[in-house]
Amino acid sequence: YGITKTSGGKIWFAENNLPKIASFSPTKSGKVTISEHLIGALTTNYPTPHLITSDKSGNIWYSEGFAANIGEFMPRSNTYKDFNVSCSTPCSGIHISGIGVDSKGRIWFDDSLSARIGYYNPATGVVTTLTLSNTGAHPHDGLGLDSSGNTWFTEEFGGPTGMLGEIPAGSL
Repeated sequence: YGITKTSGGKIWFAENNLPKIASFSPTKSGKVTISEHLIGALTTNYPTPHLITSDKSGNIWYSEGFAANIGEFMPRSNTYKDFNVSCSTPCSGIHISGIGVDSKGRIWFDDSLSARIGYYNPATGVVTTLTLSNTGAHPHDGLGLDSSGNTWFTEEFGGPTGMLGEIPAGSL
């Protein structure tokens, strides 16, 4: 589903129908060895990773869709942790999809069903969110952070042809 490259050049991707992410190192020949990493148990409601990104430490972060979680995989120890980012007040549904890391190490995400954009701060364990004024905007998948610290996201149903949204640096 999602794909990212770490600063060391390794390629990581999410295996959306299983609780796995996988990685490989590109080669000149094109032959690669894929390493799969389990990020949950194969139970009834196992996590399904969606989009994926990496932080400055080389840890891999992924969104978990309907589970209302984001996850962190630490390659050095081959371990993972899940962090709940559900609504603090009742909401109509949750689907965490877009994900990115800013220069402060905060993990940004979008929630398409609750029209929220937010971030998890690993240093404090605090989740901060903003509910969009257009609750039908459906911010899904597209989320990016620019070098000035602004957060950009797509609003699939933000207008007749969709829209882009921006959260200026320091405003959330």
